[in-house]
Amino acid sequence: YEYRYDFLERVVDTISPEQEHQRVFRNFEGGITRRIHPEGYAEKGSLGEGTRYEYDKDGNAIRIYYADGGVERRFYDADGHMLRQILPEHYDQQADQGPGYTYAYDRMGRLTRVTDPDGKLLRQYAYNGHAQVLREADGEGNETLFAYDSLGQKIEERTSIRREKGAAYYRVKAYRYDLQGNKTEELYGETEAAEGESPSQWQRIRFTYDTNNRLIRVEDDFGARVQYDYDCLGNRTLEEQAIEEGVKRTIRFRYNKNGWRVQKTEEIQGNGGIGLAVTSYGYDENGNLTSITTPKGHEIRRSYDKDDRLVSERIRDKANGIDRTVRYAYDAAGNLVQETVEGADGTILTSSYQYDRKDRLTRRAAPSGASRSYVYDQNDNLIKELQAYGENEREGFATVTAYEYDSRGNRVRQVNGLGQTVQEWGYDLQDNVIRQKDGLGNETEISYTLDGRARALRQGEKGKAIQSCRYDARGRILGITDGNSQTVTYDTDAWGRITGIGFADGVRETYAYTPAGQIKTSTDGKGNLVQYRYNSLGKVRERRDQLGGTEQFQYDAEGNLALYIDRDGKQVHRSYNALGNLVYERAVDEKGEHPCIRTYRYDSIGRLMQAVSDGHSYEYQYDEKGRLKEKRSSG
Repeated sequence: YEYRYDFLERVVDTISPEQEHQRVFRNFEGGITRRIHPEGYAEKGSLGEGTRYEYDKDGNAIRIYYADGGVERRFYDADGHMLRQILPEHYDQQADQGPGYTYAYDRMGRLTRVTDPDGKLLRQYAYNGHAQVLREADGEGNETLFAYDSLGQKIEERTSIRREKGAAYYRVKAYRYDLQGNKTEELYGETEAAEGESPSQWQRIRFTYDTNNRLIRVEDDFGARVQYDYDCLGNRTLEEQAIEEGVKRTIRFRYNKNGWRVQKTEEIQGNGGIGLAVTSYGYDENGNLTSITTPKGHEIRRSYDKDDRLVSERIRDKANGIDRTVRYAYDAAGNLVQETVEGADGTILTSSYQYDRKDRLTRRAAPSGASRSYVYDQNDNLIKELQAYGENEREGFATVTAYEYDSRGNRVRQVNGLGQTVQEWGYDLQDNVIRQKDGLGNETEISYTLDGRARALRQGEKGKAIQSCRYDARGRILGITDGNSQTVTYDTDAWGRITGIGFADGVRETYAYTPAGQIKTSTDGKGNLVQYRYNSLGKVRERRDQLGGTEQFQYDAEGNLALYIDRDGKQVHRSYNALGNLVYERAVDEKGEHPCIRTYRYDSIGRLMQAVSDGHSYEYQYDEKGRLKEKRSSG
């Protein structure tokens, strides 16, 4: 990078290796008065478009003039704290006024209140003597309380979840630390607690560190455990996780002298004859990842420009004819402007993107030629989306969708090209949708718990309840009642995983989990038990049904299903290309006889060209823009 300075030795231009300029102008105090957009500089140099800043005598930026003509106005107190912020869509330049966000501070200069442009209170804050937040509340009074130890470490967090007779009840989360300041425990209260009280039960996650304060183990109260090991330079060399009894996931890492990871070796258990999955990595001199060799030998090659931006990625799978290169081009501001997919067979498919001087996407064109344009207001909200007819926008637009927003930037209305309202939304002060109305006038109202979980849905003029939900202190679902007063109840474990479902007709299902969180058993309403076992990849390797029938699953080194054996011993073998597409499938009976074979052939960029099954062949052809042109059948 090259840096240029003004006569006061302040940086005014930063030039990247690709000769892209970050040009600014400064006043005598050093404040930036103009910032030239890199694309504007590329077109007109120092006269290019950008953003301008105006300051008061105290050096506060009081007006920001954006490239789209919008002006943001800011007001400050004598201490330099911003008291009011008027966004461009609400600012009247002649009156030098407009509705905006307002901010209040205490005598120590700490933010205490935030009010929206409509005058509604959004946030309140209270602090201790060390400037740490003790209380954060929204405009509806929902609050979170914080507590700290003598070292300033956060030891407790309480979030209000309900109020009753003027008293608030909280969800509590606590933290414990060792003498080095490492977090050793996270504690989650299983029951709600009033202010000043503690939950009667806790769920814990424990963290263990070595003498160098590196994390070496994470575990909970139910057998979940992850362990880590490191080399002398602090690089993580081992990651080990308990999956189920007798099966663990073990990954080992190797690094070069720069500390860049060059190999990942996963030891696979419970997956037939595949014992190792090795992935290798290569880098350029700047540390950019330039090569990946997958466990099955597929090659991924990447290259970068002088600014270390990815400019090409090539995926090669010689055995299956895949040789796809994706090239990327950027504008001077670093926005992606072109993405080109190239195949070794000469296929070229290009997508393009355009941006304005605020780096907002304004046009997207697909390889087919179809384009979509975007229009924004001066607050950067998307207000219009236009889909062009065919490939030429001069022919007009097939669809036009318009959007409207409230003062806080929430979308409140969607209108189609005929001027008809498609959807309307209303929001609370937490920006949760509390009202939704479709184009036919059907209205749904939604209410929430204090911590933002949907509590009830009502519909129609009379506000008939169509669904209500109950939660416990941790926010885990307890039950859902529909509009006919039919209730489904839920039991959950400490981590919110559903362990039981009780239906309105009395039927009940239950579930149990492995330490890693996968379903271990499921029992339906008739008592039928289904069991699951997993390999070290965390994928199902065996499913045993209520009659004792067993299904088996094996995977290739990259996690794709390679072998399926059903209850009767019939087998299906599968193989895949580098893109994860199925290329071969062979099904045989329980004796390994009477094979049924399906094959799939793709072009160099991964599009299906031929599928053959039971003597029938289906062939696919595409036009030069990547669209399916023809499908033929023979046999």
